[in-house]
Amino acid sequence: MTTKYRLIDNISLTEVDDELVLLNLETGSYYGLNHIGTELVNAIKCNIPIKQIILNLSEQYQIEADVVSTDIQQLIDQLLDQKLLAVE
Repeated sequence: MTTKYRLIDNISLTEVDDELVLLNLETGSYYGLNHIGTELVNAIKCNIPIKQIILNLSEQYQIEADVVSTDIQQLIDQLLDQKLLAVE
């Protein structure tokens, strides 16, 4: 996982309780994220490599890195499909 991602330019981020809502202002597409998804988005905003994000989450939640990697890739794919995330 060496691909770099970024949030698209026309996106609004709103925190609601422990969740983050991403809204594409051009398409109206939106996506709600739980706290792990929020951690992913915040790490992407800070240009942290995906490999490091996976390792951090694996250590933090004591989950095997392979499991975290699969879950993170599924979430990234969903955010790409919703046009909320782009490949850099």
